Amino acid sequence: MNHKHNHNIKGHKLLRLGCGVASAAMLLGGALSTSALTPTYRTMSDAFDHSRYYLNLQCLCLTGDARTDMVMIAMSQLGYHEGDCATQTNGENKTGEGNYVEYNYLNGAVDQYGTGQLTYGYPWCASFVTYCARMAGIDECTVPSSVNCARWVQMFRAQGTYHERGDGYIPQKGDLIFFRSEGSPKLSTHVGIVRYTCNGVVYTIEGNLHDEVSLAAYGLNDSYIIGYASPNYRENTATAYTYLLDAYGEGNYIIAAQNLPVYSEVGGGKQTFMLHRGDLMHIYEARGMWGRTDYGWIHLPDTQPVDVR
Repeated sequence: MNHKHNHNIKGHKLLRLGCGVASAAMLLGGALSTSALTPTYRTMSDAFDHSRYYLNLQCLCLTGDARTDMVMIAMSQLGYHEGDCATQTNGENKTGEGNYVEYNYLNGAVDQYGTGQLTYGYPWCASFVTYCARMAGIDECTVPSSVNCARWVQMFRAQGTYHERGDGYIPQKGDLIFFRSEGSPKLSTHVGIVRYTCNGVVYTIEGNLHDEVSLAAYGLNDSYIIGYASPNYRENTATAYTYLLDAYGEGNYIIAAQNLPVYSEVGGGKQTFMLHRGDLMHIYEARGMWGRTDYGWIHLPDTQPVDVR
């Protein structure tokens, strides 16, 4: 099992959550693509089925490149917060601390304390990674379902797809990044997904970080990192894209800033709306670093792409 992670990253600012004010369908003009992702699984909770995070998933179109799709699915859940009970799996309880999340429903209930009592309220960083893999269509042989990140470390080491921190490996988009809390006897206490690496910093998205799906950044030599797994993903370079953009275009983007003003003109003007972290927006055209939405213009470096066309 994994513990909660509310650590501070020395030398790097953790990006924190802002509450969304509109659904994905509303922010995308109410239209879903005919080839949109429509995830279904037997144990989906009623609360999640009516949530904006489920709508975010439905708005996505998978690229066929597993690394791209892994990160894209994860980004669609940015801002999701755990609840305190089984009826709070819509991601909107911003003060919840009970580990009740939709991602555990995919993995199933577990006997967390060895008492024989099954629960869906258990630490969920590995469940989140598992959920992203299953929604991205990645098979069990490539990323097995798990609620225990230490077992993943053992498995990927045995496969020869694991890289220790400091061995010179530069983590790639879609890699799994493993951590261990100081003084812990466990092989690993936390896991996340690599978004990209730039200038000696690895940028991640993680479940159960500050009780939510959050963005973070770490120096490659940060002692909290123990290593990376680079699963044998199905790759398609014809459809893959980078999450570190030099230029922007039409497509769907997740708001990564805490709060992001929408303006009437490129570069400013009258503020017409306010977006928040985790909101999903469609960009109809881009002019430099600015993109046009249904509400006006936003600063695109404060977003992350998902389903870019």
